[in-house]
Amino acid sequence: MIRAVNTLAIVRPPSRVTPSIQAAWNRELVRNLHGLLGQLSQQMKEEAAEIRRRVRAGTDTIADAATTVAVTFNTARADANYAVGVSTDGDEFVWVTSIAATGFTLNRTASFGARAVDWTATPHEDT
Repeated sequence: MIRAVNTLAIVRPPSRVTPSIQAAWNRELVRNLHGLLGQLSQQMKEEAAEIRRRVRAGTDTIADAATTVAVTFNTARADANYAVGVSTDGDEFVWVTSIAATGFTLNRTASFGARAVDWTATPHEDT
């Protein structure tokens, strides 16, 4: 979730100002905008890192003559409270079983030809 950041009030200067006052005003406005953009940029980096930490994704192949493949995470999750979405370029049915903190199993109906399966493991939101 995006957190609130410092806000910037943009106030119009008086209508009659000297060019030097206007230039100083513009420099200060640009400096404040750069600071605000820097905060937003850092916040977006932190949010992206959090998503990468929480969501796992990959592609695994169910071998020719096999109907399953075990997917093991490089680093185990805290728990098995996540959903797995799968997609494949074939016309056979693919599903997930044995969801655990360490990974899950991909299954398919046919057992001929190798089948690559893209998957995404997304944690359920806390309620």
